[in-house]
Amino acid sequence: MMQGVYDEVKGSFLSRAISDNRVFLMGMRDYNSYSQLYTELKEKGLDEFGFSSERKEDFMYPYMYEFAMSVDKYDISEYTYLNANKQKAAAFMYTSPFEFPYTSVNKEDRVVLYGAGKVGESYYLQNIINKYCKIVLWVDRDLTNKPSEVKGVGCINDVIFDKLIIAVNSNNLKDEIRDSLVKIGVENKKIY
Repeated sequence: MMQGVYDEVKGSFLSRAISDNRVFLMGMRDYNSYSQLYTELKEKGLDEFGFSSERKEDFMYPYMYEFAMSVDKYDISEYTYLNANKQKAAAFMYTSPFEFPYTSVNKEDRVVLYGAGKVGESYYLQNIINKYCKIVLWVDRDLTNKPSEVKGVGCINDVIFDKLIIAVNSNNLKDEIRDSLVKIGVENKKIY
């Protein structure tokens, strides 16, 4: 009898559950929170609620099924790019005065992004949305509470890149970082 009741409300339940998660995801104000929720939804939420095994017809609203299947299919970068437009981007990306340094980077450049604070997050998200260049590595010297995409500075010499963008707001800190990068063998002419 209980299964029969659930079958009657299944479409409404699934649509409401996925809708709430979609609203929370799109309402994230910083990339770290966005990344954590997306990862939880992808790795646990879909399976626990049976979203990935449900049929489109079981959802009250078919676009919610499509959202769930997109989360199941794509990694966070692909999902963000495929679903981003100016309204959606504004929903999860805080208003930022930090514009990606388009004039310093060519579209074909392989870029290391140094810095995962507000400036680095802003640059990273702008690049995901605009697909401007290829960020081959995103690093920070402090990995505490950083998204999983951010790696330690020691990884820089393990990748081939054309330019390294220092994404910090302080010129003094930028100079310190530049000096430390040159000391570990990064060519000064590649640092922006």
